[in-house]
Amino acid sequence: MFDKNLIQSTSSWPFVEIRKLLKDRKDIISKKNKITFQTGYGPSGLPHIGTFGEVARTTMMINALNHIQKIDHELITFSDDMDGLRKVPENIPNDKILKENIDGEALKWAYNKMSKRKEERKILMVISDGAPVDDSTLSTNSSDYLETNLKNIVKWIENKTNIELLAIGIGHDVTRYYKQAIKITDVQDLGDVMINQLTDLFVEKNKKILH
Repeated sequence: MFDKNLIQSTSSWPFVEIRKLLKDRKDIISKKNKITFQTGYGPSGLPHIGTFGEVARTTMMINALNHIQKIDHELITFSDDMDGLRKVPENIPNDKILKENIDGEALKWAYNKMSKRKEERKILMVISDGAPVDDSTLSTNSSDYLETNLKNIVKWIENKTNIELLAIGIGHDVTRYYKQAIKITDVQDLGDVMINQLTDLFVEKNKKILH
């Protein structure tokens, strides 16, 4: 459990929104003695950042609630495929593309996109289920080429830029690549672990500001 004074003063938006919810809906919550959260998304082929955002925002608020006040709650998640204009990506079911993971180049691309943004604080979270691999690259380079490339890019971002790197390995230890890393064995734990890791970063940042 985090420091109560810190939780009440943090400007992290999940905590701000939960404090507003508890205040504005106080009578309803007292009557029902429960809070119902809802989220949903429409499947459109491969998961993308929009799909993650729909679920992550609600999960972050639930996590904030658990730190602020213990109250019964439920999460209702729905999904539908009723959008007739939604297209299925052409690369499905081409599973070969899913096996090519040039992690270093993907990380560099993400850094270039984030570095152009104007936010004061930037956090880049990496979710990995294995070591980098690409048949074409390995056919013309040494066997450790992709891992060395990834390590060099990670080291540069961590030590030479203002972007914070955080990695989660799914059944795969990524601590040999990233300073801030954690491993999980069950993909079902991913949502909670992501929110907890981000919350830790926000709270740690506020601690430094307060002190």
